[in-house]
Amino acid sequence: MGFSFKFWTGVVLLLINQPMGWTALVICNGMSVKEENLNYSLLGIGIYALTWGMLGLGFLLSGREGMKYSLVLFKKLKENLKVFFNKTTHMH
Repeated sequence: MGFSFKFWTGVVLLLINQPMGWTALVICNGMSVKEENLNYSLLGIGIYALTWGMLGLGFLLSGREGMKYSLVLFKKLKENLKVFFNKTTHMH
């Protein structure tokens, strides 16, 4: 028996909320500095705040099992990225 659509939706929300929030902050703050407009920083903060809602909703949809599963997926991704970057940095 596989996981439900609700479970997978929760896991996806758990996986994308942090990268999305931090990326929004970096991009929006960069635009704020370049354009000298504080509104871009406020937009970044707003998007970052929304990602906390994504985290909560992800947990509600997938539960503890989803949190555990998303941590396993993060660890696998981290290991794969290490292998990838080690291979690419040693290429000549």
